[in-house]
Amino acid sequence: MPVEKIESVGSGSRSGDSITRVYMCDLDDAAALWQEYKHNAQYVEEGGYFNRDRSSITPGECFATARLVFTETPTVSSAGSGGGSHEDGDTEYNFITSTTEIPLEKHPQYRTFWNHELTAIKGVTAIPAWAYTATDTIIPVADMFTYQWIALGERPPEGWFSIMAPPEEWRGVLGKLYPQPVLVVTKYYRDRANAVARLTAVGMLKSPPWSGPYESEAKYWLVTNSTVSTSGRYWVHVEEYTYADTGWNETLYSEGGQEA
Repeated sequence: MPVEKIESVGSGSRSGDSITRVYMCDLDDAAALWQEYKHNAQYVEEGGYFNRDRSSITPGECFATARLVFTETPTVSSAGSGGGSHEDGDTEYNFITSTTEIPLEKHPQYRTFWNHELTAIKGVTAIPAWAYTATDTIIPVADMFTYQWIALGERPPEGWFSIMAPPEEWRGVLGKLYPQPVLVVTKYYRDRANAVARLTAVGMLKSPPWSGPYESEAKYWLVTNSTVSTSGRYWVHVEEYTYADTGWNETLYSEGGQEA
């Protein structure tokens, strides 16, 4: 008999971040319907990512009931010993917290006086206006013989003195911690060729299959790991994407690799 799609109680069967589609049909039709979807693959029209672990098929005397649950975000596959509960194509998404330290000069509002002292020849009493907006140590030509920037800890030349020191809040600050989330995408395959086909050259810009709360365009994501290994009876492809909120340098890194 043809599959009949109905809504469960609650007008759309929406609960939190999930939508449940309920079908009443022959058992064979229910099984065929189930096979149309892969766990953690995105199906926008159906409501999101298919969650096999929360879905079910219940046989009945006259018909079977298939409940297919779709969630707003992908769910992590459940894994038994040797990967026994995985299915071909199962995908896991995990974020790793990562930070790197960058110099103050990379801060978008950086000013030279944050980590330099302005020195002046003795007898000078005024701090020039450009000293508060300078972003490098180049002195305007008109003041080259009156002022000079020196790094913290350096002694002013003989006959010179420090006329402008970093504010208290910047003293001792050498850089800032810069967040770089890493998205780890793990996908399981029964066939080695299918897993190997997913390998991507490391150091390429590539849009991940899911970006969570971050921007999704390729320019924000750099592939920093792409490997294939075995887990039980499965071949496992692991791909890591490192995020930069200002985007990676597209002159240094180019886009490449097939779509995930």
